[in-house]
Amino acid sequence: MPPVRPGSSTLELSMAGTIAVHLIFVVLADVVRVYNPPEPPEPAPHIEMFDIELPPVVTEPPPPVAKVEEPPVQEEPVQPKVVTKPAAVRTVTKAVETPRQTTEPPPPTPPTTGAAGGDQVVTLDSAPPGATGVAVAVGRPNGGRVGRGGAGGG
Repeated sequence: MPPVRPGSSTLELSMAGTIAVHLIFVVLADVVRVYNPPEPPEPAPHIEMFDIELPPVVTEPPPPVAKVEEPPVQEEPVQPKVVTKPAAVRTVTKAVETPRQTTEPPPPTPPTTGAAGGDQVVTLDSAPPGATGVAVAVGRPNGGRVGRGGAGGG
C-alpha cells in the first residue's frame, strides 16, 4: 500500500494513532472523575481537652531516727608480727578396691539336633567373643547359599 502523504510512513502513522487513542482515554477518565468525585474522607473527631487538678498530697514527715551511741573503742597495744612459713603437708591416699559384681551364668541352652537346616554356617574362630561385624569366609567367594536358609535356627 502506498503512503498517504509523501514523506510519511506506516510507522509514523501507527505511532500517531496510538498517541491519539491514549490521549482520548485519559480525557475520558478525567471526565468520569469530575462528574463522579470520590467521597471526601470523614473528618477527624473534635475533642475537648482540659487539665485535671489533683489535690496536694499531704504526708507526715517520718519519725526522727534514734541515734545509737557506739561504745568507745579501746586501743590494743601493737605486737610485732612473726612471719612463719606453713609446713608442707603430705596427704596419703589409699586405693580402695571396688567390690566385684558377680553375674549369674546364662541358663543352659537345649542341644540342637542336626536335622534343622544342615547347610554350611559361616564362623570366624579367630575373632574375640565381643567382636562385631559380619563374618567373612576364607577363600574364593561363594556364589551359592550360605547359612541355613532362613529356617529360624539363627
